[in-house]
Amino acid sequence: MRKNKEIRKTVNENYKPLKGKLMLYVLVYMLISVALAFIPVVGQAASTIFSGVCAIGVMATIIHVYNGEGEKESPVSFFSHTGKLFTNYFCSNLWILLKCIVGIIITVIGAVVMFVSGGSVLAQSIAGGANSIDPNILMNAGIGVIIGMIIYFIGIIVTYIISLKYGMVSYEIIHDNKSGKRAKELVEEAKEHLKGHVGQYFCMSLYYGLLVFCIAFVLTIVVGVIAGLILGLAGATSSAVITLVIQILDLILVYGILLYFIPKLTCSFEELYKDLIAEKGE
Repeated sequence: MRKNKEIRKTVNENYKPLKGKLMLYVLVYMLISVALAFIPVVGQAASTIFSGVCAIGVMATIIHVYNGEGEKESPVSFFSHTGKLFTNYFCSNLWILLKCIVGIIITVIGAVVMFVSGGSVLAQSIAGGANSIDPNILMNAGIGVIIGMIIYFIGIIVTYIISLKYGMVSYEIIHDNKSGKRAKELVEEAKEHLKGHVGQYFCMSLYYGLLVFCIAFVLTIVVGVIAGLILGLAGATSSAVITLVIQILDLILVYGILLYFIPKLTCSFEELYKDLIAEKGE
């Protein structure tokens, strides 16, 4: 079983000659998602649904090309893969939600406690004005909100810890799409394959998450500083145009970073999946 550092080294070597092709697939996926968002009224919902539904298809396309099985793949092949894999993808995520039900219930309880505690103060202030709020009620509400926040975050942590065990389920679906296995079986297999290596999976996710965040944070600051200097020199008339240009640049920046790292992250977890399967002797 390779360490994450060795896996990333392998991916970096294999990714270079395929980088342009893999990024093109993700770019097409992103452009369609962004274009759907501009549809009046239903655009945002359509974009969100498309992004969620077709995510498994994009992953499958990247993995096939990365493994040298992508002779017939095209920038829109993810539609075909989505059609083949979506049922198991959707059902497996429902099973994972059921597995996480304890954490979800704790999260909901925390949210309700926060809402009720804060709502009592809001109701009193509406009824009699801000000056009429009883200090004892205000203190109790504050304590209630704090307790609710603690319960809420405990629920999120519990849900995340449980869901980590099933982190490789998408790879099970992609590699076993011709086996005829049901979603429940694939979810259990994903858990079994990752058993003993959840920490490694978490560290891989954390590494890429922090890397993307730090790069985006630094570049955003750089763009912000440059923008401030330009706006300071620009007149009032051109400031609105410059602000719009800067906002567009920020958007391009974020999507550009994701465009580069989504294929790389997918390939890294593919290498991890290969090691997990090899270790189980399958």
